[in-house]
Amino acid sequence: MRYIGKPKAKGGGVFCALAVYNLCISKVKNKDLKVRLVGIASRIKECADEYDRLAGVAQLHRILAHTGIASVTKKELMAIYDVRMVGQDGPGRGVYNTLIDRVLNRDCPLCDAGVATTLDHHLPKSKFPSLSVAPYNLVPACPWCQREKLAKLPQNSSEECFHPYYDDVEAVEWLDCIVLQGSPGVIKFIVSERCCDQSVMERAKSHMKTFNLGRLYSLRAASQITGSRAHFAKVYDKGGAAALSAHLLEVSKSWYSIHKNSWQAAMHRAASESDWFCNGGFNEWKSYR
Repeated sequence: MRYIGKPKAKGGGVFCALAVYNLCISKVKNKDLKVRLVGIASRIKECADEYDRLAGVAQLHRILAHTGIASVTKKELMAIYDVRMVGQDGPGRGVYNTLIDRVLNRDCPLCDAGVATTLDHHLPKSKFPSLSVAPYNLVPACPWCQREKLAKLPQNSSEECFHPYYDDVEAVEWLDCIVLQGSPGVIKFIVSERCCDQSVMERAKSHMKTFNLGRLYSLRAASQITGSRAHFAKVYDKGGAAALSAHLLEVSKSWYSIHKNSWQAAMHRAASESDWFCNGGFNEWKSYR
């Protein structure tokens, strides 16, 4: 997970959830619906403010799932996002673009392994429709993360996955992996036992589980090793296992300098520490034919 901080509104200021909501409903033509949507605006602001307050202390599980608000149904609230924010001609489309375009290279901040092509509701809109267009509940995500997360809900703080806008755990090294011998070999990703912060460790485990990152990273690692086998073989032929181990460690350090918890840093570090891998085990990752 990458910490990216709260997004800035156009002009550089903080996002106002009420202003975004009012923008999204600004072109509603149905008079009855418009009256009802305007009538719950203060409640929408209260829900967004509560979210902002609790997200910063890993207490989002305290927010109760709900259906509609007053006379506005869940379907009508969800449509504000689906039609009036996501829609190309929706008045809130500019906010959508601002939120999704801010991540570097469109890297998914939830996994740091996929391309963010959509926005994910951190608290699902199907259960928290009042937060459908709350800016800080909308996180850039790749298809993998959005599919794996679905509408999973935490029951306590330790089950809350990391939030890219609120949880800065960049300084804590929590991702690790081990090399499993076999044909093919496997890189298994785990939460590091070196992580001395218990709360971070528990939430890291929840984050890994929620987005099935162990599986995703193992697939990425297999592809990386397969593509690098020829290079690994050259290094090995010139200097043996010691040379390959040193090379892998240098690559790991390079990735580590960018992001301590990148799967690339963890993978290359584990490979460098594996005698089996450095003595030819890298050949056990087969190319697809």
